[in-house]
Amino acid sequence: MKDPDPALRVKFHILGGIVEPPRLTPVQHVLWPIANERDKQAREASIEDLSNWPGATELVKFYSQYDGFFFCRAYDVRYDKALPLVDIFGATEIRELTRRYEPGGDRAYSIEHNKSNKIYRGGSGSWIVFGEIDGGPNALSLFLDGEFAGNVFLIQCQPRFNILKPIAKGFEALLQRMGKDPAAFLRLVGATVTLSGEEHWPGFDPGLPQYGFTPLDYLKSILAIEEPAGIG
Repeated sequence: MKDPDPALRVKFHILGGIVEPPRLTPVQHVLWPIANERDKQAREASIEDLSNWPGATELVKFYSQYDGFFFCRAYDVRYDKALPLVDIFGATEIRELTRRYEPGGDRAYSIEHNKSNKIYRGGSGSWIVFGEIDGGPNALSLFLDGEFAGNVFLIQCQPRFNILKPIAKGFEALLQRMGKDPAAFLRLVGATVTLSGEEHWPGFDPGLPQYGFTPLDYLKSILAIEEPAGIG
């Protein structure tokens, strides 16, 4: 989170055999401080609720110091502004986010239409959703009790691997995995950087020139490569 001028080297795999060099896009990490006194009571109540669960110990420790973070905030051509590829929500936001994935929620389909319903709807334990990937519905969940207590899972509408297994044994292990190889983590969770394509690409639509670029590498400083173009 302290890299001076981080960036991602990204690439879109073009149909038609066209090969082009990867692009560099600046990113930012934002670690949110604890909210002001006005929100203190609601925040403390949220943390107290979490502290009652055996699987939330590491998450409670984090929220006692910070209130979430943006990981790899990058320019998104769809909205003409920078948005986080991974957004770890604040303590008071977790309950509402989790409701969206519960039965009847507007994102329940991301669980119920694939094999992950076996653990989320099958009595494997209580769980929460604490982070979004690319603005959702793909997300990060944590089991509060049961056989998976403390484990972090990926919620993904169209799973590309066995999401019945955790991607991290705990919240701290998740942070370590994110920090060890950010680009590899982003590929794991299916996060892409949405940028404009090129007119000579097959199937290019000038009315919707949006393409999801896959992260290849993470650079601690783009300044060692070229001047940053800004992140919007």
